[in-house]
Amino acid sequence: MRSLYIHLPFCIKKCNYCDFASYAGCYDAAERYVDAVIAEMKEYPPQPIQTVYLGGGTPSSLEKEQIVRLMNEVRVHFCLSEDAEITIEANPATLTREKLLAYRNAGINRISVGVQSFDDKELSFLGRLHSAAQAEQTLSLVRESGFDNASLDLMFGLPNQEVKTLKKSLERAIALCPEHISCYALKIEEGTPLYAAWLAQDFLPMEDDAVADLYTLVRETLTGAGYTQYELSNFCLTGRQSRHNSVYWQCGEYIGLGAGAASYYNSKRYCNTPDLQEYLSGKRAVEEEEISIEEQMSEFVILGLRMVRDGISEQEFKKRFGVDMDAVFGKQLQKHQKFIKREGGVLTLTPEAYFVSNAIFADFI
Repeated sequence: MRSLYIHLPFCIKKCNYCDFASYAGCYDAAERYVDAVIAEMKEYPPQPIQTVYLGGGTPSSLEKEQIVRLMNEVRVHFCLSEDAEITIEANPATLTREKLLAYRNAGINRISVGVQSFDDKELSFLGRLHSAAQAEQTLSLVRESGFDNASLDLMFGLPNQEVKTLKKSLERAIALCPEHISCYALKIEEGTPLYAAWLAQDFLPMEDDAVADLYTLVRETLTGAGYTQYELSNFCLTGRQSRHNSVYWQCGEYIGLGAGAASYYNSKRYCNTPDLQEYLSGKRAVEEEEISIEEQMSEFVILGLRMVRDGISEQEFKKRFGVDMDAVFGKQLQKHQKFIKREGGVLTLTPEAYFVSNAIFADFI
């Protein structure tokens, strides 16, 4: 059973840190874009789907009727499992009660709200359109509209971010009782306004040690409030991990629809053109990649180790690839034995490894 991702690249304004395939304005093309996504959907044979994720961009900035039409077509074309997790990303500046009710009626059962911070100065630096107060009001709307599965995104490691402001954001997030919280360190990506500001020396990035200290604060605060860390950047209440994202981390297959969307389908990886006009004209995959067994094994280890609670099953590795992990990665496992715990046939990162995970993963490529 596969998962389905639908990319909706429309935004009112691109955030200063965003390097995703997204476009400010362009809403006059939204209806044609929905038509194009539906056409692409029909290029795949009908099949069972376990999760659906509408990402962007800002999906909640589209008209509610467009989201409903997409979801209706998904249900007609694919066979959604009865307990399918169906998520839509939303921005507090674009979410209304009417949209939320329409989402509910369309079968969407999970809302992922991009809050990023509960500090208005930090929100301004990031180029967000909403205020901290709006973010809190949005969560109230989500609950009043009948959603019992909500996720919040937060960022840390912003230039000059103080411990007290991050702690305040975490406390305000916890007070809203979301079922899921994602916390990411800020990355300054080439081609973004933030990157240009950094080149112009308008600010200095936070030092790695300071970012690590803030990450420790995130982990201690959220786990102390009853959230389980199940992935390096993700925390949830019992049973509320993101089922859709877990498909990626567990190397499951997924269909990606829309401009810039990626697919992993029949052991091949595809990536659609990120160019909006090209996509609207009917162009689809700009890249098709056959994934070698060696690459599949590397991805299985790297992505699996991100799952800090469940880790990697040595038995599952052998079942998939017909060989023991030690026969392939014995040297790497020996080198990082301080950071990788083996217990009962399961490999997980030790907490000390969370801060150097990228360096560890690089050895498995």
